[in-house]
Amino acid sequence: MNKFKQLHHTQVVAGYLIVLFSLLSMTTLSVLAQDAGGGFNLAVKHTGIGFGNSKKFNGIRLNYRDYRLQKVNGLNATIWTPYDMEQGEGGNVNGVALGVPLTGARNIRGVAVGVGVGATESIYGATIGVLGAGAGRHVVGLVNLGGLGLGAGYNVSGLLNIGGLGLGAGKNLTGINVGGLAAGAGKKVQGINIGGLAVGAGKEITGFNLGGLAVGSGGNVSGINASFGVIGAGSKARGLNIGGLAVGAGDNIAGINLGGLAVGAGKNVYGVSASAIAVASGERTVGINVAGVAVAAGSQVYGLNLAGIAIGAGDEVKGINVAGVAVGAKKLSGLSAALVVGGKYVRGVHIAPAYLNVVDGGTMKGLAISAFNHIKGEQKGVTIGIFNYARKLKGFQFGLLNYVRDNPLLLRLMPIMNFSFKD
Repeated sequence: MNKFKQLHHTQVVAGYLIVLFSLLSMTTLSVLAQDAGGGFNLAVKHTGIGFGNSKKFNGIRLNYRDYRLQKVNGLNATIWTPYDMEQGEGGNVNGVALGVPLTGARNIRGVAVGVGVGATESIYGATIGVLGAGAGRHVVGLVNLGGLGLGAGYNVSGLLNIGGLGLGAGKNLTGINVGGLAAGAGKKVQGINIGGLAVGAGKEITGFNLGGLAVGSGGNVSGINASFGVIGAGSKARGLNIGGLAVGAGDNIAGINLGGLAVGAGKNVYGVSASAIAVASGERTVGINVAGVAVAAGSQVYGLNLAGIAIGAGDEVKGINVAGVAVGAKKLSGLSAALVVGGKYVRGVHIAPAYLNVVDGGTMKGLAISAFNHIKGEQKGVTIGIFNYARKLKGFQFGLLNYVRDNPLLLRLMPIMNFSFKD
């Protein structure tokens, strides 16, 4: 009886083995088989756990170094970067790419983690490279971290991108990006970008950008930009720009701009500008401009301008202008106050405790108050001072001595007051 039971049990086991072998023989994929790419897999239809260089796999795939990989869906863990990565080849990893210490692929979609992470084309998702992470085209995702550096040949974008020493993109850098030493892009930097030493873009910087020493763009800088060193734009700087040493633009500066040493533009400065040394432009300075030393423009200064030493323009100064030492321009109009005020065409109210000068052939219209009002042209209005001089007068002079060269001989030099209304 026992022998009969043992025989029956043996027959059942044999039957199960025959059925299992039949099922395995009918499928095109095998379990516990050698993959054509050189991998040994515990898998059914390329799904399961794979060891070695399987070309396609779903599940958990472990390999020393990939070669001619096509696609992995799941976890791909490697020790080194792919053999064919230097030729710009490689496969796609959808899921988790784990490098112990290095990993790489053509495209990584999901989570990429390693001492170093690289992709010949793009990384999409969350990337953590302890030393560095980079892609030939795009790095896109919520969080991308490169311990020493993070970069992409085209675009870096996402919620938070951090490069410990540097962060760079060949084209655009978008989102919240932090570069320990620098953050830069060949074209545009947009969003909140922080560079420990610098934030730079070949064309345009937009948003809130903070550079430890510099924020610079070959084109425009706009938004809120802060630098303890320099903010510079090859074309225009617009918005609120704060430079510890300087704020400058090759074209125009507009908005609220503060430069520790200077605010300057190759063409125009518009808005509210303040600097410890100078606010200057190659053409026009317009708005409220405050400088510890000087407010100046190659052509015109308009608005409310305050300078510790001087306010000047090559053509015209117009508005309310107050300087510790001098205000001067070919055309001077509005209200001016400085130790010395001068120009060729002076109009409005001008207060110069030391000296007011109108050059040869010029005109003074309005009110001038100075110790010495020296008008080597025509005065139309009133001067008040210790000594008033005019070559031609249509108005009044009030002072200790008053001289009008065009008056009759006996009326040229008069005490207290002199006047004339000749055309």
